[in-house]
Parts: sequence; C-alpha cells; structure tokens
Amino acid sequence: MKTLHLLRHAKSSWNDPSLEDIDRPLNQRGKRACKVMGPIIEQQLDQHTVIACSTATRAQQTCDRVTKNFATQFTVNMEDSLYTFSSSNLLNYLCALDDEIQSIMLIGHNPALTDLTNILSVEPIDNIPTCGYIKTQLPIDKWSALNSSEGELVAFIKPKDISESC
Repeated sequence: MKTLHLLRHAKSSWNDPSLEDIDRPLNQRGKRACKVMGPIIEQQLDQHTVIACSTATRAQQTCDRVTKNFATQFTVNMEDSLYTFSSSNLLNYLCALDDEIQSIMLIGHNPALTDLTNILSVEPIDNIPTCGYIKTQLPIDKWSALNSSEGELVAFIKPKDISESC
C-alpha cells in the first residue's frame, strides 16, 4: 500500500505583470491559507513521508510556510519536473519513484493535481482549490504499477473548510 498526498500551491500574486509564471510569489490570502493548513496537513503525514515540490516560487513558498512549524523534519526535494500542468507528467514522476518510498506529498499545480486525483481515485472531484490538500491510499506495492488505480480518497481538505479568511 502506498500513500499519495497532493497539495496545490496557495493563492499567488498577480501584482507584478513583468514576472514569469514560475516566479510569481504568494499573496496575503495564500500566506494565511498556508498557516491554517499546516497543522491539518501535518496530522495526515507519517514520519517517513517524502515531500517533492515544484520549483515555482509559489509552490516553494507554500512548502516552506506549510511545513514551517512541523514537529517532524521531512525530506523535501525541489523538482523541476513538478512545475507542470499535466497529470501524465506527474504519473511519469511517480512511476519512477524508488519503491522504498511508501508515502509522498507532491506540491504542485492545477489542472495536473486535480486530473491526477481523478485518474487514481474511484471518487472523482471537481477541483483542488489553492492550498487544497488530497490524501489517497493506493493499493499498490510498486510505484511502477501506478496507472488507473482504484485508490481510496482518504482526505480532501480545503482552506475554506478550516477558516473563512482563506
């Protein structure tokens, strides 16, 4: 059994139109959402969860802010290949993982994360909102066996479920 955690980056700022998409930072609402979601997400992870994050500024800032007060120090890998909007790219990334990894959290972008959830879970969802979190249990022993899995959607948590200020 493998566990896949997905976290969409928090709300980003569009204040500086000269920035490339990859360089956009979080806005104030995004920063608040990270603070609210951090403790909730920490409860969902086990101590051996590996965190892999897109190299986009907004994703890295989300990772830093969500994990800031975690009691456990998690391994965090910044991955260029996770700056993608394609679920097939995410599937390729996951299929290549070392089978020693039992639990991983990807921090990335839509529509890739929502599409991936709908490929891997028997329960379809409409959309993962910014700073939204998904936990799926996958009935596989090897990441290379990952495809249209019959995963169980264990958690789907949205910042607005926790606080109206998000």
